[in-house]
Amino acid sequence: MEGWKSSVPIAIILYSLCSGTLLLLNKLVVFYIPFPALMTLIQLVSTCLVVYFLKYSHLSQVDDLVSEKAIPYAYYVVAFTFGVYSNMKALGVSNVETVIVFRALTPLAVSFADYLFLGRELPSRQSFSALVAVVIGALIYVGNDAQFLVMGLSAYTWVTLYFFAIVLEMTYGKKIVQDVELNLSGSVLYTNLLAIPPFSLLFLFTEEWSNLQKFPTSDWPTVGIIVLSLSCLVGTGIGYSGWHCRHIVSATTYTIVGVMNKMLTVLINILIWDKHATPLGILGLVICLLGGSMYRQAPLRAEKEKSPDGQVV
Repeated sequence: MEGWKSSVPIAIILYSLCSGTLLLLNKLVVFYIPFPALMTLIQLVSTCLVVYFLKYSHLSQVDDLVSEKAIPYAYYVVAFTFGVYSNMKALGVSNVETVIVFRALTPLAVSFADYLFLGRELPSRQSFSALVAVVIGALIYVGNDAQFLVMGLSAYTWVTLYFFAIVLEMTYGKKIVQDVELNLSGSVLYTNLLAIPPFSLLFLFTEEWSNLQKFPTSDWPTVGIIVLSLSCLVGTGIGYSGWHCRHIVSATTYTIVGVMNKMLTVLINILIWDKHATPLGILGLVICLLGGSMYRQAPLRAEKEKSPDGQVV
């Protein structure tokens, strides 16, 4: 057990690097090649190929596909698929800060789900204050977001859907690692392989299929292909680092890490994109992330106490 605990900082750092980098790469991908479902589908397939390569080259042990284990992961993939797709769509119509702030709203909701479904204590006063600070910072941002002021709530349709998908994904993802015994490569394979069919349907039955006829692969810019290739590499990395991190921290902590690791992405985004927040909006984002840094993981609830005569009380 101590070995697992000692790996927590490394797991968080690796996941943070992959998560922040992938957000930026996905933004670049849909800028050069505007097919979010197809781009995600390519990332999923490439990750599966890497896992099978590791399996058949005997570099990693990979669980075989078993129906009783696949079913819980299939439920997870529903939330995962919609979360990824709504994230890609949100990045296509909004700025990166908007997506990050709506992601910053999820830890408070997940902390209650942690209590209700995953056996955690409610947040301590410090942790609850930290989560509230995240919400307050997000509200400051929204109130000073130029796109919000111009377009109103309609500009936030996809990021709102993304919020609910993330809460479900974070809660149920932790439930899976508690209840379904799989090794790390198995979790990565199940998630990505089971997500291929729904993303194929999204690609075929949305406007992306018809738009591809107008923008065939032969016309894709070289820089777009390079960025897509990098996103596939980082996507594989986030599969491994994400599931490893999820195994060893609570759902709320995992969600908080996902919020905190976006600061570097925001700073890079401000330098290269013209759609970024006002100074007061950025201050709101900073408050979000400072609040996240104050959070301390809630412990698991103790087993029900027993009376001296052995009866549960």
